[in-house]
Amino acid sequence: MKHPSLFPSVVLLAGLTGLVMSFGAGCKRANGTFALDPLDATGMASCNSHGPLNRTCNECNTGDTRACITVAQSYERRFDLGRSDRDSRSAALFYGRACEQGHEASCVFIGDYYSTVRGLEFYTREIASQLRSRACETVSQACAANDALACRVEGMCLGDEGPGQPQPRDPAGAQRAFTSSCELGDPLACARLGWMRDATADSDAARGEALAAYQKACDAEVVEGCLGVAAHKFHGLGTPRAPAEAVQLADEWCGRGSPQACQAVQGRFSALWPILARGDDRQGWSAPDPQRIQQLELRGAWTSGVGRTGFCVRPDGSVEGVSTVDSTGDLALDQVLRDTITGWRFKAQPTTSEAPMCLIHEQRLILTFRSGFARPFYVVQSSWITPRGGIAILDFDRMRPSR
Repeated sequence: MKHPSLFPSVVLLAGLTGLVMSFGAGCKRANGTFALDPLDATGMASCNSHGPLNRTCNECNTGDTRACITVAQSYERRFDLGRSDRDSRSAALFYGRACEQGHEASCVFIGDYYSTVRGLEFYTREIASQLRSRACETVSQACAANDALACRVEGMCLGDEGPGQPQPRDPAGAQRAFTSSCELGDPLACARLGWMRDATADSDAARGEALAAYQKACDAEVVEGCLGVAAHKFHGLGTPRAPAEAVQLADEWCGRGSPQACQAVQGRFSALWPILARGDDRQGWSAPDPQRIQQLELRGAWTSGVGRTGFCVRPDGSVEGVSTVDSTGDLALDQVLRDTITGWRFKAQPTTSEAPMCLIHEQRLILTFRSGFARPFYVVQSSWITPRGGIAILDFDRMRPSR
């Protein structure tokens, strides 16, 4: 079954230079403030598609920043359950509307979206990346004033990884910020806190603290938190092993529509990533070979842009059981992903569990140009990989004609 992805799907740009240039003019106004891409702003003008959020959406469009954040957070919670690209995109754009109105923490979300998954050309991605960096410099003051969202964003700024940031800038600072946000009532921050605690845990007691954070998120109906709890119980991390209880919890959320929970029922837990891929532990895994990707003729209309590959890590750190869980839509590309993961090596497992630690790797390919008819060649502009997934941004190779 094809599941929606962790991040929003690649956005169709039609390959027209005029549209790209219109975004470049829209991302940054003359006075230096942010503005949504005109294509996105036009789509947000009507609130008829937001159901019970219609009224709040209208309030957002009239300048009520708190209303914008309310709608964005509602879509974040929907995304937490169903992993729908549409929900993630809606959350990013409503944060973008709040950013337009001067809410700095919201600029981090729209900066992330426009600098990666929006599928824009290099210059506009750079503008969005700079927007995110500037916003990250200002959120600590709002966090100090007990703004829960600002504290979560500060944790993201200090703890996230991505292009040019192969390791968290300040894991301890990220944990402090996520702790503040969690205590102030942001359950998504509690789940992120569990992840960060696992990423730095060096004892079973420390993993128990990660479990406590995940449990708090789960109590607030955050799926990521519940699957973190299930992973700990399944493998006995910071708690006695209880695989039957873990599977029952995952199965409950699978029945409620979570594709990640359905994978967890089969023993594949994304929450194991921060435990297995920490610091020097990452020397044994890398992104897919860009040369192999560039040799493929990817038909944009058929390539989903995201592929999920399941695998297990043996107690000695070697990989087994590599299989395609969700296809990218291109069999040759799926094979590249499987070959990449087959070559990964991890350090020994931090558990006495006899069960191998099984995970899902999500690899996203962002095509900045799509054609429904031709089979163009692409060049990999940039590529990176983190425990939360890999991203490769591909641009149309103008030196090689389409077929």
